[in-house]
Amino acid sequence: MTTMPPIRRVFRGLEGPFVAPFEDGDVMDQPTFHKLYEAAPQHFRAELIGGVVHLPSPVGMRHGKPHSILGAWLAFYSAESIGTEAFIDITAIIGGDSEPQPDVSLIISPEAGGQTKVSEDDYLTGSPELAVEISHTTTLVDLHAKKQMYEKYGVREYIVVETKRRAIHWFIRRDSKFVAIKPGADGLFKSRVFPGLWLEPGAVFEQSAKKLLSVLEAGLATPEHAKFTAKLSAKLAKRKS
Repeated sequence: MTTMPPIRRVFRGLEGPFVAPFEDGDVMDQPTFHKLYEAAPQHFRAELIGGVVHLPSPVGMRHGKPHSILGAWLAFYSAESIGTEAFIDITAIIGGDSEPQPDVSLIISPEAGGQTKVSEDDYLTGSPELAVEISHTTTLVDLHAKKQMYEKYGVREYIVVETKRRAIHWFIRRDSKFVAIKPGADGLFKSRVFPGLWLEPGAVFEQSAKKLLSVLEAGLATPEHAKFTAKLSAKLAKRKS
């Protein structure tokens, strides 16, 4: 990988202007990126995807609204599913060349046998079981470079919500590759990793939290979800004993 990039840009932040530690397209490894990123102001956001730095565009309403509703969707699922945790914009250190911040993510807690851990400095390490990206200006990255990165490092399910085309791309892991799935005959997407995590696509684009959560509640009432949470509960109990 390359050495540290030159400092080139100035951003205006909450506490005044600051010098950006890197620019979009800079190439580096994860340790270098992480060191520079930690030195940046807290509100500054960047990702490392396959060794390349990506700086996001300003966030508009078409990104912010689905981001909010999907955050609530996963938070509600996690609240009803012991042994799972939901996050918004959390940094995930997933490989030697990658440190993304998925818009929304859901994990099986490390204590319940999940594939992530928490580092000593409070960062998520390893790939979340489920990563979600809201894609308005970043569709090309989300469906190519980022998808390849998540596939490479073991994310088990990946969702891209494409706002311009009002399309949801849902990928599941089979062996070591992502495979796209479509809604079932009832029009719903249903997670393979998190039983009961059901999604009605129209509710996302209509911004109907009531409809979104109503569908989710139906998923949470299934025997499959009960069996899943019982399994995680048993693992948590065993770890505490």
